[in-house]
Amino acid sequence: MSSTSLPSNEKRLDFYRTPAWATEAIAPKVISALKRRDRTHNSVPKPDTWRILDAGAGDGAIVNVLARSLPESECCGVECNATQAHDPGSLTRPRIIFGDFLRNEFDNVHAVVMNPPFSQSIEFVT
Repeated sequence: MSSTSLPSNEKRLDFYRTPAWATEAIAPKVISALKRRDRTHNSVPKPDTWRILDAGAGDGAIVNVLARSLPESECCGVECNATQAHDPGSLTRPRIIFGDFLRNEFDNVHAVVMNPPFSQSIEFVT
């Protein structure tokens, strides 16, 4: 999607929605990587213990697909745009918490999957 076609508020926030097909394509790779990680720690893979974080979750496009692909795992997102974050008590979709991924520490996370804001991509991956 061209940034010129975005509403001004989305352009300002550097928001580009990830299509579901893209996340569906990488979900098996995330699962495979988590299983390999568990094996290297000499433990049986336990998907019900996995915690997966979508950093810069936006409207939840990535975390929603991951939650459907990994229903036994805890999938959540963090988003600095308060209008995108929603009630963590939602029963129909994974929670997206309001916060800044770059300024907070997230403990016990097994995988981070994200489509970071382009303007901060280096900060998100380092």
